[in-house]
Amino acid sequence: MTAGIWLLVGVLVLAALAYLRLSLRLAAAIIVLLMIVATAFFHAPLLLLIAGWLVGLVLVALIITSLRRTLISDRILPLLRRALPAMSQTEREALEAGTV
Repeated sequence: MTAGIWLLVGVLVLAALAYLRLSLRLAAAIIVLLMIVATAFFHAPLLLLIAGWLVGLVLVALIITSLRRTLISDRILPLLRRALPAMSQTEREALEAGTV
């Protein structure tokens, strides 16, 4: 029962952070602070604590630009470049002319 309540609280917090469109830094700080409080004062199930700390660590890793580039962007960008179609000559001329 308590695991379900903690899971619901976690989902509601993430939904509220997304709804309010808080910055990544603020969202990560709120989640890490909530995880510190949940770990220190409440008896949340271990699996949910681990999941919450992983979410917090991922958000903190996304804040650090060099770490984000190394772990995520450098690996995803080549895949996206292959997935997107090549730019046509007309599109290139329009971009260079600044009329897009």
